[in-house]
Amino acid sequence: MDSISLQKPNNDQKVDGDGDFLFGEEAIYGSMLPMVLRAVIKLNVLEIMNKAPTTNLSAYQIASQIPNNKNPDAHIMLDRILGFLACHSVLTCTTQLSNAGKVERLYGLSPACNCFLENNEDGASLSRLLLLVHSERAQDCWLYLDEVVLQPNFSAMEKVYGAKSYDHLETDVTENELFNKATSDHTAIVMRRILDKYKGFENVKVVVDVGGGIGTNINMIVSKYPTIKGINFDLPRVVETALSYPGVEHVGGDMFASVPKGDAIFMKSIVVVVSSWRTRTNCHGSSSEIKEARGEVSPTYETQPGIGDGSPMTLNWAGSAGVSRTWFSPVQDQRRKKKKRKRWVG
Repeated sequence: MDSISLQKPNNDQKVDGDGDFLFGEEAIYGSMLPMVLRAVIKLNVLEIMNKAPTTNLSAYQIASQIPNNKNPDAHIMLDRILGFLACHSVLTCTTQLSNAGKVERLYGLSPACNCFLENNEDGASLSRLLLLVHSERAQDCWLYLDEVVLQPNFSAMEKVYGAKSYDHLETDVTENELFNKATSDHTAIVMRRILDKYKGFENVKVVVDVGGGIGTNINMIVSKYPTIKGINFDLPRVVETALSYPGVEHVGGDMFASVPKGDAIFMKSIVVVVSSWRTRTNCHGSSSEIKEARGEVSPTYETQPGIGDGSPMTLNWAGSAGVSRTWFSPVQDQRRKKKKRKRWVG
């Protein structure tokens, strides 16, 4: 993509080439793909196709197996939806002549669908994370992104629903279950890849997973390294729903007050939410609590390159900017120890 000029554009300036025009259209219609995926996941379409005895199905065959389908013309609209996904290489599409002599499209699963299926190689699915990120509540919050800029300490979640995201999860059992399962599945997929490559846990005795949710992450670490004692640390209401795992102790608490002691502190996908998690001062203060826990911490940031100074900023459910998807892992090799520590980014 061409670099963006900071000069005031000429009012008569035209779109420069088809590429810029196509990018403009992509920006306008880009939300369609996740919303269409959301629909087919809620309709159980991908699972129906995955469990079918044949690899290619017509929209009519799929629609006939959708639970609670009372629309006799559902296959007509479904065919348009499936065709859209085929254009994005989410599905494959072939044609054949039907018994009536009409051209009929047959759809199959492409490799891109694997991460959204229940029984994939990771044993986890991104389908619930997609439903969570593109829920009605989350979409409503995006409509107030401009207010985040204009108003100090503005919370889109509080504006729309009268409660901040994590407060809402305490009272909404269904949403809380979706949140826990979505983040657990995402952790299972990501951590399998990390543990395949990363060897820094080999000589660790105690690992504390701060913000570990229902314990999926620490269980995977301890399962691969059985000599490790794992501590899953999160809010009391979170850990009370966690399953029991061999070698893992669930501890409820507040990371801004104190963190259990260990020789390695692990923090994955922690979002520092200024409006939801009190104040920026307390967010910085949490790093002091981690130091008190005497664990060795090394930050790895997943950022968007080439944007500003590279600070990993995002809009979260609460409608505030914060550090997103920050991974902390124990550092055991001497080469990494010699490198200068990165400053805590807030």
